[in-house]
Amino acid sequence: SFCFLWCGESHLEQGRELLKRWGFRRVEDICWVKTNRAAKLDPRGRVKQGTVMYGDTSVLQRVKEQCIVGVKGTLKRSVDTHFIHANCDVDLIMEEEKEFGSTQKPNELYETIEHFCLGRRRLELFGLDRNLRDGWLTLG
Repeated sequence: SFCFLWCGESHLEQGRELLKRWGFRRVEDICWVKTNRAAKLDPRGRVKQGTVMYGDTSVLQRVKEQCIVGVKGTLKRSVDTHFIHANCDVDLIMEEEKEFGSTQKPNELYETIEHFCLGRRRLELFGLDRNLRDGWLTLG
């Protein structure tokens, strides 16, 4: 089985430790770079405070999130074709954030997970009504 866990940059180590405690082995990180074209600019062309994310200890604006991919057990592409689709090789997603502060994740990641786990059950924890997708159980 697979686990796809979203972590902000400042919580990557905690996310990796959590996967380990749940019995998953980290096999990949998928990075979402938010293009933030909708960020509001001041008259000088600088991003206005409060329209982008800054972490508690961050000096730079937060424009990326990491999705840590964990696996339980041993999977091989040659044998486990129902789980691992050979045409899934994305580890970088560049997409606009839906709206400032939104928890909605990029559609490309959902599609990657769906291709990775063909015809299998998929669960999204802490999902919202706007995140509902066919083939997923969303709990929020």
